[in-house]
Amino acid sequence: MKRTVGNKLIKLLFLGVLFLSSMTCVTASDTWITLTWENDFLAHEDSGYSNGLGISWGYGPFGTLENGPLPGWLETTVSYFPDINSPKKTYEMSYRIAQIMFTPEDLRSNTLIEDDRPYVGLLLLQANLHSYEASVSDRYWLTLGMVGPVSGAEFVQTTIHKLIGVKKPDGWAHQLDNELVFDISAERLWRLDSANNGDLIEFDIVGISAGDIGTLRSEIGAGLGFRLGRALERSFLAALVIPGRNINPLAANLKNEWHLFANFYGRYVLNDIVLDGNTFRDSHSVNLIHEQALFAIGASYHRKFWGIVVSFQDGTHIFRGQEGSSSFSSFSYTYRW
Repeated sequence: MKRTVGNKLIKLLFLGVLFLSSMTCVTASDTWITLTWENDFLAHEDSGYSNGLGISWGYGPFGTLENGPLPGWLETTVSYFPDINSPKKTYEMSYRIAQIMFTPEDLRSNTLIEDDRPYVGLLLLQANLHSYEASVSDRYWLTLGMVGPVSGAEFVQTTIHKLIGVKKPDGWAHQLDNELVFDISAERLWRLDSANNGDLIEFDIVGISAGDIGTLRSEIGAGLGFRLGRALERSFLAALVIPGRNINPLAANLKNEWHLFANFYGRYVLNDIVLDGNTFRDSHSVNLIHEQALFAIGASYHRKFWGIVVSFQDGTHIFRGQEGSSSFSSFSYTYRW
């Protein structure tokens, strides 16, 4: 039986309460908010990673974990991470709420399409801790959420299609069932090399390593990023790994910068719920390709109290028999006060 829209809105309201409660503990001088929209419209398709909407907010910097505004449970958890309490590091805290949806290529079919990816809706809440120094940036985050009808993805996509006069997707009856998901993730970025031409233009190379473990996704990966622009030393702290992986976490620090970037990233994916299907029950699934390669190109511009990041990602096929593209575009707008 389909869940009612009311149940979905209750979940969204609960996450909204978490959002408002976290905002009350910070001052206007160190608060920022980022809105992100991701879509596959540049691929001229409405399939694969069909749509993603996210809102993140954060505050900082603070000098030590003990002096920071971390919740007690999170401070205890991250205290076990290596080198986390170094006096050389600076810290920031952020949160994110996101709704993400994946669909097969044929949205008109109301029967199960066994050789294409499942319909998947995700509603996620992330807590992120960022620690950084001059040439090293570490990011840790915990993701909790729900996959299935309770995510509200069917309601959102159907409503948008109705508003723009497009035939509604007919296959959401075959989406994954409701299930709690979690993910623990870590990233490290190194500023490996840099060059500059006075104050006009700079170039640098950023090393990337990352890993996840959880029912949402488990993977390990590494890559390189190349950036060309202005004020790269400051903006390194907010360098993107791959769009869609995590919202730009330290964008509030950037006041007068621009850069172009190109990232190349390889990963081995052990499990991915959006392709493997439900973890604890039978559901539609496809055969995951474990070895994957991705690339992303984009641009970042920040000035005083606001900033934007636009990017495009593509990569190798991620499941056996895939015919459509893996590409999508990402747009983020940040405002700080």
